[in-house]
Amino acid sequence: MKKYFPLYLLIICYIFNAVMPIHAQNITVVPNPTPQPGIFAWNGSGAYSGYSGSPIIFNNTLVAEYNASGYSSPTFPLIQNLAVYNGSSMQVIPNPDAGQGVYFKTGKIVFSNKLFFIYLDINRVQRLASFDGTSVTLYPNPDASASGVIGSFRILNNNLYLAYQNASVVTQLARFNGSGITPIANPDASANGYFNNFSVVFNNKIVTRYVTAAGPRKLATYDGTQWTILPNPDNTPNRGVQPIFPVLYKNKLYFSYLSVASQYQYLEYDGVNNPILIANPQNSSTNTGGVWGLPAVFNDTLFFQYKDISNVYRLAKFGGSSISLVPNPDASPNGYWNTPILNNNKLHFLYLPADNKGRMAEYQTASGSIVLYPNPDAGTGFWDKPIVYDSKIYFQYMNPQSILQLASFDGASIQLISSPAGILNAGVPNDGYAGDPIVWNNKLYMLFASLPYRYAGNLAYFASSSGICPGSNTSFLSDVTGAAYQWQVDNGSGTFTNLSNTVPYSTVTTNTLNLTAPATTLYGYKYRCLVNGNLFSQTFTLKFASNWTGAVSSAWETTGNWSCNAIPDGNTDVYINVGQPRYPLINSTRSVRRVRLQNGTSLEIAANQNLIITGK
Repeated sequence: MKKYFPLYLLIICYIFNAVMPIHAQNITVVPNPTPQPGIFAWNGSGAYSGYSGSPIIFNNTLVAEYNASGYSSPTFPLIQNLAVYNGSSMQVIPNPDAGQGVYFKTGKIVFSNKLFFIYLDINRVQRLASFDGTSVTLYPNPDASASGVIGSFRILNNNLYLAYQNASVVTQLARFNGSGITPIANPDASANGYFNNFSVVFNNKIVTRYVTAAGPRKLATYDGTQWTILPNPDNTPNRGVQPIFPVLYKNKLYFSYLSVASQYQYLEYDGVNNPILIANPQNSSTNTGGVWGLPAVFNDTLFFQYKDISNVYRLAKFGGSSISLVPNPDASPNGYWNTPILNNNKLHFLYLPADNKGRMAEYQTASGSIVLYPNPDAGTGFWDKPIVYDSKIYFQYMNPQSILQLASFDGASIQLISSPAGILNAGVPNDGYAGDPIVWNNKLYMLFASLPYRYAGNLAYFASSSGICPGSNTSFLSDVTGAAYQWQVDNGSGTFTNLSNTVPYSTVTTNTLNLTAPATTLYGYKYRCLVNGNLFSQTFTLKFASNWTGAVSSAWETTGNWSCNAIPDGNTDVYINVGQPRYPLINSTRSVRRVRLQNGTSLEIAANQNLIITGK
């Protein structure tokens, strides 16, 4: 007689001749906290309410935006609140007035143990607001401006800076003094000034694009006391530094720059000398060719998008002296399109072939070429929003029904993850997985929406249970960049401590932590990177897993029946998936950390033998 084993029991268990069912891993939807219908009750009309995304981690919770207005039109005014998700339920935070509330997709920053953001008050004026974990506080604007706080939050010397448009419609840098805002005079008579403020803190200064009174867009620096406008390297009358965030490479900043010849180039700034232009390898046959951005630093080389002489987008690379172009793998008029991302010491990105169906692409370091991976169906393919989670790349994928799905890429192939059940249809723009991904507490959170324009939806999460093979190597890449890196470990104590280059760890002071054949006893250890002494990367958790293949026989004890070619131990998770030629029979007592079976599979244990589940 067979007995069923309850998988929710997470203590040491002994099972005999057991068949253990489990549901396949899916995306879980977090219910919205109001009686307003969420996306899975919305049928094409009615209230546009629910979770609207832009999450940030604060006080070990997810703080995001929530549209509680219930408006039945995608036009403003939307009324938005903050919402706090603690891992089990979501709470909407009351607004401090009857205004439109949290500015839609506002920038957010943690400063002085509070979360700061833009708030649209009862007079539709943009104000600085903070959230302390309990309530929202509004701060007064320094004048009667009809605009107010624009954003672009930066922290310099323990002060919070932002962009402010005053009553004269002049945009300035401003400082928050703890209770109010003090505008800082522009260094010239510019009415725009600190506008489209694509700035960074570099060498203890704010370095930013600045729109001068004379017209040219230049670099400017602010050291906490005074402004300095830097000269452009050419005499462009009204072009110059572009509204694109710079990239830090080899302790220099690189900005996109539109030259007097109407070509985009990289502008290099070392923090000391006047900025210089990096020569393009070729110009486009039309205006606005050259460097287009979308950068990533990989193998000590800066990679980015480049529009070539034929107006085709190419992958370009820069080692510090000159730019070279990587050949496209086909004759596409499109080419290297978007979203570069690093994973497992490889550079991946979105490539758009001639058929306009996005493909996962990889740059091959040895050959200097690009390889494209096939899509799993006839859909539009790789779309956007990549993020690294559990050693895989997860991203938006447009399927043949024009629904956006969550997809994963493990370095070899793309797998599609089923969307949660509900009303999802191609008639709604960009229906389905709408983006805003963030990794928190070992889960991948995202926005799912079936509402037009993504004004509302539901928070959802995907919890991957996979891990690396015992005895294999792995690495973690910091999702925060900077000039200094220090990897840390939490061995289960709840406290992170600095790592040193001792087995199995190496490269502990770079952006990538390498682990060489870590012991399975390290299962559950958490890792994070301290960047520039005050910023932290996402937290990574080391796991070990093996999949049953049944390639040789049904014997659990045969190494050839396992994807890792090794018999799993008490620190390894086991997955038994449908579609295998045989399912396992345990002939001798074994230990695993946990076992997951999909429906339609089985696991048998011989008489007088045990399977010990050590997970907790």
